[in-house]
Amino acid sequence: MAWCRWVRYCWGAMALLVFVPGIGSAAGGAQSVAHAVLAQVAAGLPGLVSGKRNLTGAADVPMLQEIAAEKFGTFDNLAASVPLPADTSLLKAFADAGITDADDLGPGSVYWLKAANLGAINWRNGTAECDNWAFFTARGGRAVAAPAPAVLTQQLCEEAGQSGGLSRNGPYMVATSVVSPEDDLMTGGGQSRVVLVVAVQVWDGAAWTAPEQLQAVLRYPLDAKPAYEYCQNADDCAGAAQLGLAMAQTFEGWRKGNFVPVKISPADEIVYKKMLLISQTEDTQSLPTKDNDAQPETVDWDFGDSSTLFPVYLNGELVLGRIGHGQMAWRENDAWDVGFWALDDDGKDLDDVAGLIFERKGPVLETVTAGGSWVAAGQ
Repeated sequence: MAWCRWVRYCWGAMALLVFVPGIGSAAGGAQSVAHAVLAQVAAGLPGLVSGKRNLTGAADVPMLQEIAAEKFGTFDNLAASVPLPADTSLLKAFADAGITDADDLGPGSVYWLKAANLGAINWRNGTAECDNWAFFTARGGRAVAAPAPAVLTQQLCEEAGQSGGLSRNGPYMVATSVVSPEDDLMTGGGQSRVVLVVAVQVWDGAAWTAPEQLQAVLRYPLDAKPAYEYCQNADDCAGAAQLGLAMAQTFEGWRKGNFVPVKISPADEIVYKKMLLISQTEDTQSLPTKDNDAQPETVDWDFGDSSTLFPVYLNGELVLGRIGHGQMAWRENDAWDVGFWALDDDGKDLDDVAGLIFERKGPVLETVTAGGSWVAAGQ
């Protein structure tokens, strides 16, 4: 994506000034390099977020010089791709990791940083696009297996919003992972807040430093203007939109079981139960919409499985509401769909009142915290 290239360009330019060998933090040792990388991430986050850009992958994080990676296509020419001869111990390490032929390697890459005397092989497998890493070093002119950093040996799967990568800081090889609870952090993933975790380890020539981490909490406010708006009575749209936004904001923080945003009278309780009974035979799983083929595709998505019905008053009239994410087959989007229905004059059917979709604006950076115990993804 264009903004990813912009991020890498800007931070790459900074890296040439800050992280060249013998200058700045690189001269202070491997651990200080890890501290400096996370400090740079923390310093850069506010600008990226305010510019509606975000760190959604490890490639956007290191802010260091990239290590050239050679592609290889067959298991037989693996040794030729590595700048050092691959001895039996290295090949055994690959075999133990399940790499036995070209199909196992897939489109993986070979990395080698001479200054750090360290190399790596990366490959992906599974429908979740999970990364695997094997490392090697030079000893006596031969390539031998080396330990892998903890931040890259955790489960890192692209489909789960997790990624890892390698870069350099002068003579040091830096391993970086990015973990978020959603695969599309820029939309909030249907949540008002998400936590982004960036973890770093640096090879000191014999071992990896202890994992250093940074946590950033980002809030994704709902846009007050509906992305889609339909009202059976156009004069009611302003009130319906205001009520729909209030319901979405209230529902996000609701942790009390059944969603009952307002108190209703005993008489209206009877009416509401009647509405619920009618809703079992009428279509309240679809958002009320105008009859228009030119509408956005997501307007035609049904309410998701986690949607819920609730009572509320619109312009003083009791209406039946439903709120949830739009869903099509197994896919669920991150916007809030809000629908309202009212009893017809005969009290036997439900009439469409309004249908609204509220999407999220860009993230707001709430807190950035460095340090604390690092925990692998999924644990």
